[in-house]
Amino acid sequence: IIEFAQSVNWKISNNKSLQVRLHDIHHINTVNLFDTDMLAFDITYSANVALPEHLGLGRGKSVGYGWQLLSRHNEEMQKLHAPVKRAGEKVP
Repeated sequence: IIEFAQSVNWKISNNKSLQVRLHDIHHINTVNLFDTDMLAFDITYSANVALPEHLGLGRGKSVGYGWQLLSRHNEEMQKLHAPVKRAGEKVP
């Protein structure tokens, strides 16, 4: 995600940080990619950035690995990162 953000010139503001949460590892497999054995896995994760569905991330994106699919965890992450109102404070 950081590599993608840098390549499209996304800037993370000083008061925010990239947050990623791993929810589940569905299965792990060994694949030979670029003449090197690597792990391939299906995971469910969430992050506090909006990524387009079917975006490819990672080293194997050019050969079909790293596809992003939307899931129900997106709503959970939005709730987690919603602004918190403290006494006497306005939420934008």
